[in-house]
Amino acid sequence: MILIKNNKGGVGKSLITYWLAKGISELGYKTLILTSDNQNNILSYAGFEGEYGVGLEAWLSKGIGELIHLSKNLDYIPLTEYKLKRNFEEKFKNLIKELKTKYDYIFVDGSPTLGGDKVFIKTASQIIIPTYLDEITTEGIVNILNVVDDIKKIKSIIPNRCGKSKIEKEIFLELKEISDNAGILLTEPIKQSSIITNLIAKHKSIWDSKAKPTEYIRAELLKVIEVIINGNE
Repeated sequence: MILIKNNKGGVGKSLITYWLAKGISELGYKTLILTSDNQNNILSYAGFEGEYGVGLEAWLSKGIGELIHLSKNLDYIPLTEYKLKRNFEEKFKNLIKELKTKYDYIFVDGSPTLGGDKVFIKTASQIIIPTYLDEITTEGIVNILNVVDDIKKIKSIIPNRCGKSKIEKEIFLELKEISDNAGILLTEPIKQSSIITNLIAKHKSIWDSKAKPTEYIRAELLKVIEVIINGNE
């Protein structure tokens, strides 16, 4: 299970989750995304406009629920509303164990608002951290490093929605030192771009774009995907 994690909102966690899962699915791996965010933004990114019923909450309580097919080799379990109940950790771990028999990779768009943050971290075999290049978000990354039971779970940090300011460059260098010391892949910053905005508006992924300015993004995400695949072996 690959957890996409950051306590800070707005860093593009759902978008990064979708891009990575979509990229792996296009390599031929059967892939599932599940979310703990009831906004279900990933459905919009994928261009899904249909109706759906209960998802993750039903899977946890009954062992079966909504499963949405997004594209070849890529499925999605939505969330409508779920309040943590007793035995959540046990039920979640059992669900992941069952889903692993059907999928090569399971991505979790992890939101702390569900309240299962510690369970997600504990259950994950790999963790990817999207981030802003600012002091507050960087402090949040340090906190994640301190609470993860095994730092080797953290495979990559992905700076996202970045500009060209001096402060951002300085923080990137700070993150570089942290990631190098911990053996974590730090990607080149994904720049804030109208091309990405247009892709989202057209419900296209980064893998659908042929625009030259997006080549470096695909190259950086392929590095992350390679690390995920190698970590799953």
